[in-house]
Amino acid sequence: MRCCIRKFGSHSSSYGWHVLKWLPCFQLVSASRIFFAYGRDKALPGHAWISRVSKRTHTPNNASLAVFVLSSAFGVISIGSDTAFQAFFSGSTLAGQIGYILPVLGRCLYEDNPEYTNGPFNLGRWSKTVRRVAVAWNFFVMPMASL
Repeated sequence: MRCCIRKFGSHSSSYGWHVLKWLPCFQLVSASRIFFAYGRDKALPGHAWISRVSKRTHTPNNASLAVFVLSSAFGVISIGSDTAFQAFFSGSTLAGQIGYILPVLGRCLYEDNPEYTNGPFNLGRWSKTVRRVAVAWNFFVMPMASL
């Protein structure tokens, strides 16, 4: 920690550096958990292997390995061309936003559907407002993500 303070000049800069240093680890863990959940639900090819949990560690090591290999493969794209790497991920960002907003937009369009029942968690009277703000925000941000 002292070497970081000497290098960056303050405790806050040093703290920020440590957070940024560990961020990829946190992302790998969360991506592995999502990958495992999709494998467990049989939504991925090779789901039997991906959803396997280690008997010794009780963790989804195969999902973690798959995420690491895929992330490394995407990282190799940047060796060939930074432009290709940026184009690939800006396109996937836009697709991800569309995938997240479609169910919310569908609920906004069919708010008065009598067949719909709320789940155990809902925002009560704030539900409509939050849905509309989420849709508006996504329509505002999606053009910027495509730049």
